[in-house]
Amino acid sequence: MAPAFAMGWSQRSRVRLQTGDLPGAEQDALKALALDRKDPVAKITLAALLDSRGQTAEALALLDDVVAFLPSVVESRLQQIGILMRLGRHGEALQSVRAGRELAPGNLDLIDLEAATQLRLARLAEGKADLDLAITQGYRRASTHANRAVFALAMRDFELAEADVATALGLEARHLEANALSGLLALRAKDRRKAEAAVAIVLAMNPEHALALAIKAETLRQGGRQGEAEQALELSRKKDPLSADLVRMMLVP
Repeated sequence: MAPAFAMGWSQRSRVRLQTGDLPGAEQDALKALALDRKDPVAKITLAALLDSRGQTAEALALLDDVVAFLPSVVESRLQQIGILMRLGRHGEALQSVRAGRELAPGNLDLIDLEAATQLRLARLAEGKADLDLAITQGYRRASTHANRAVFALAMRDFELAEADVATALGLEARHLEANALSGLLALRAKDRRKAEAAVAIVLAMNPEHALALAIKAETLRQGGRQGEAEQALELSRKKDPLSADLVRMMLVP
């Protein structure tokens, strides 16, 4: 009976997490694990709470347990991969993505994450080919096209990048990455006002978006506001150094 009782606590912990009751979510997750130390929902919930408090190693250990115990559960794998990527452990992240895709080949989140890990490992042709195949097979959503636009920009295929950004915005007008990429393309076209407008949309929804901050830094620099530009660029680099590199690359003729 213990696992059955544990399930009640773990499900309530998930609901409490979703509604923002973090102390209640933690209490319920711990109660579930006291009854069933393998309860995957409780471990996933507790991992999210630990990660939000900066206890990354503890969160990752819980997620590793769930992935090993129930490898087909995508939610735990997505959280695990996200932490691995933040830690710069891109090779391990790619291994987990590929293992997940063997079990759920059509999962769009895993398709997008595989591309993201390929990008950080500088496997541009391979990552873009994966996205080409996904889009050809009919997997159309804003994030997939936005991801391919990043690869296209890195490979200096600006026509494809523009087409993918337009498609992404057509699918989801307020998609963060697509709007940021729209700003980046505007910056490359020397349209600073359009770049500023696109970045404003992104930063209104996420003030710490790395690419948007890197673009903002460049628009501030071009506007003669060097001090503010350096602050924005520093924050962008803390979040994701690759974003600043992408902006710098776009300014090369």
